[in-house]
Amino acid sequence: MGLGWVVTEGLKSKAMMPLKDFLLARESVYSRDWSEMPWRILEWGLEKVGLVAWNGEKVAFGEFVILGNVEVGASLMTMANRDFKLRYVGG
Repeated sequence: MGLGWVVTEGLKSKAMMPLKDFLLARESVYSRDWSEMPWRILEWGLEKVGLVAWNGEKVAFGEFVILGNVEVGASLMTMANRDFKLRYVGG
């Protein structure tokens, strides 16, 4: 298992996404295709009862964005911008 498994699970859970997709996104990166939901629930259930197991072959490689890190970075930038305006612009 290891890091490849972590990346694969991050992509499946939408906590991560390929950098290229993030940079080229024309709509919110949080939008979901709800038609996939029943299949994800079925897959999760089959994994839990042991009928389907991760076989180690679906390992993702490349550059990825961890969406939680982007959220924290954006929040910090917003606070820094607000602080700058208060100090120097009078804002």
